[in-house]
Amino acid sequence: MGENELHTRSVERAMDILECFLEEDELSLNEIAKKTSLSSATVLRIINSLQKRGYVSRDLDTKRYSLGGTFQSFIHRVDSKNEGIKKAAKPIMEELYQAYNENVRLFVLDGKFLLCMELYESTQDVRQVIHIGDRRRLNLSATGRLFLAHMSPKQRDQLAPDLEIDAGSLDEIRSDGYALSTDSNESGIIAISAPIFNRSGKMVAALSLSGPAFRLINRDMTGKIRETVAAARQITETLKENQIR
Repeated sequence: MGENELHTRSVERAMDILECFLEEDELSLNEIAKKTSLSSATVLRIINSLQKRGYVSRDLDTKRYSLGGTFQSFIHRVDSKNEGIKKAAKPIMEELYQAYNENVRLFVLDGKFLLCMELYESTQDVRQVIHIGDRRRLNLSATGRLFLAHMSPKQRDQLAPDLEIDAGSLDEIRSDGYALSTDSNESGIIAISAPIFNRSGKMVAALSLSGPAFRLINRDMTGKIRETVAAARQITETLKENQIR
C-alpha cells in the first residue's frame, strides 16, 4: 500500500469517526470503535489527533467524547449561510402555505442528509409531521431527487453510492424545474419540490409543498406545481438581490 493510499485511508477513518456524532452527542471510545468497526487502538490514535486540533473534546469525568470547538466553528459558518436562506424564504413560504394550507418546508443539503430548516405545518387532519432540525438520509423522495439532479455525477457517487439512480429521470427534473414523488415512507403523501439557487447559480435549498394524495391531486395539482416553482424562483431572486452565496 502506497503512502498516499495510507494517508487517504487515515482521512476516511477520521471522517468515519466524526460522522458517528451525527446521531449521538456523546460517545465512549468503545462505542466509536463499534460504530466504525475499527479497533479501539486505531480509534484512540485518530481521535487523539482530532482532539489536538479541537475537532473532538473529551469529558475528563465521564471519559466520553463529543464534537469540539473547531468543529462547532464550521457549523456556525454553515448555519450563518443557511440563516440567510431561511430569512429570504420565510415570507414567501408563508404565502404558499396560506394559499393551500398544506405542509410547506425548506430543505438544505447537510452532507448525506436533507435538513429541514423551516416549515409551515398544515392544520388539516391528515398530514405528515416532521420538525425543524430533522435530518433524513439523502433518498429518492422528491426533494432528494431534486438535489441529486443538480449534483455532478461525481458528487452523486460520493453522497449516494447505494441509490439506484435513473440519470434520465434526473435530466427530466432539471428540464421541468421541479420534482414530484410519492414518499415511500409515508403512504399516500405527495410532494412537490422546487430548487432554490444562489447568486452563482448553485442549488442551495429546496422548497417543498406536500400533503395527502386525495387533497393535492384532486384540487388543482397543476396550480400547486406552478405556484411552488414560482415561490422557489422568488426566493432565488431574493438571494441574488441580497448577494447571498
